Amino acid sequence: VEDDIVYSAGAAKECVKIYNEYVTNLILLVHLGSGMPARATEISSYRIANGQSELRNIFVIGRQVSIEARYSKMRARTCTNNSVWRFLDAEASSVIIYDLLLVRPLVIHLTSFLKLDTSAEYSTDLFVTDGKSVKPCALRNIFARLFSEYSGGSSLSFSDYRQIAKYFGRKLGISKVA
Repeated sequence: VEDDIVYSAGAAKECVKIYNEYVTNLILLVHLGSGMPARATEISSYRIANGQSELRNIFVIGRQVSIEARYSKMRARTCTNNSVWRFLDAEASSVIIYDLLLVRPLVIHLTSFLKLDTSAEYSTDLFVTDGKSVKPCALRNIFARLFSEYSGGSSLSFSDYRQIAKYFGRKLGISKVA
């Protein structure tokens, strides 16, 4: 019992499990719906709040979500990043906004009730499953699994999709396809 609300540990765990699956689909939605496909290292750096080593890079302007992806292939040499702005469409923006305002606070509350020490990740990183920030390798695996699942078994990796999108972007004359 907490604040006159009776919680079931089993139901709370099930809610968190459902949220984890929801986040994997959210990853796919943001990856496919934010313009030119981002690198997994970019996506794993999406922050909803300032963290210890990264600044927030997700913004809501009106009802549209924008993401300032910070990435550079030369980061190790130059110690600097480039900013690439990505803008989600209305539907994807709504999903993110509802997640941040309604769903995620409930998940944080439930993980606290379950005494899982994960609120920091849920409070700072956009993509969190099982209480941990999703790393680039896991992002690639999630994308490949979901693409296979949704396409009836076809095999397409994260990198394959990015290369195909780059090819068509160049063919269509879209400049600055990275």
